[in-house]
Amino acid sequence: MLFHIYTNMKKNKLIFISLIILVIVILLSIFFILNANKKSINYESKNSAGEVTFDLTPIGLVDGQFTFSIEINTHTVDLSQYDLKDYITFNYDEKSLKPIKAPQLQGHHNSGTLIFNLNEIPEEFNIKIIGIPDVDQRILEWK
Repeated sequence: MLFHIYTNMKKNKLIFISLIILVIVILLSIFFILNANKKSINYESKNSAGEVTFDLTPIGLVDGQFTFSIEINTHTVDLSQYDLKDYITFNYDEKSLKPIKAPQLQGHHNSGTLIFNLNEIPEEFNIKIIGIPDVDQRILEWK
């Protein structure tokens, strides 16, 4: 009788452990399947040349558009006179795009999102910033 109870407890424990392992495998499989088609870039590029510092970090595709986090800082230049859409170009595969959305600059410290109408992430690209003082051209590259 005791042997029978012990055997049933051992079987129930094995079934329970097997179910937990199965659930973990299923959840991991779902996670990898959902993320298999996502392509993202998680690294920042910074340009501190001159009076203005630009920090750009690709966020990836958001609603079918290539999105960046951008921070712009200076202690000497009033940035409110600059519309980033006029000064920034996204370059890839011998093509160039202007941003469709950029933060409106005010004062000395700015942040926001920079959005380009591009529904894929190229293998290599750069962002060129032209004419923001006091550097004629800044190029931030991703490979």
